Amino acid sequence: MIHDPADIRSQYIQEIARLNDDLSHTAQRLQRQVEALTQEESARAAIQPNDLHIILAHRPFDQAALPFLQEITSSGDPFYRSIYLFLAGHLAGGQWRLPSFGPIFIPGYGFFPSDIDTINLGSFTQSISRGLGNGSETGFLPIRLFNPPEITLITFTSDWIID
Repeated sequence: MIHDPADIRSQYIQEIARLNDDLSHTAQRLQRQVEALTQEESARAAIQPNDLHIILAHRPFDQAALPFLQEITSSGDPFYRSIYLFLAGHLAGGQWRLPSFGPIFIPGYGFFPSDIDTINLGSFTQSISRGLGNGSETGFLPIRLFNPPEITLITFTSDWIID
């Protein structure tokens, strides 16, 4: 089959344009990451010994992360050493629950784990909210069964003393 050179040239031009577009998106993403790291470095430099540090994340730490957490919180880095509260969600409290029994399965905690709303992880506490989602990102029966959505309210008072 003989190809028309003009068609081949047009295809090459389209492919180069697509690659340039991909590179542009990659460069923008890298620039955002550099800006985020710069902000993190500025925030770390501003840390004071008596600051209250709260981490907000989508996924909670699971039991396998405990050795890592103990290592970083006992390090000399003031950022990790002074973490007091870790707020997370994602697990929906075991999306499917049995009445009067609890969750059927929670990733990282296995089948029929005890409720995991607040966990003491050594030097800090992890609070895991059931949240409002229905698990639609799993694609597998995106419903909550005997597990109502929740909004967590945490009140800080002057009794919260940081040594």
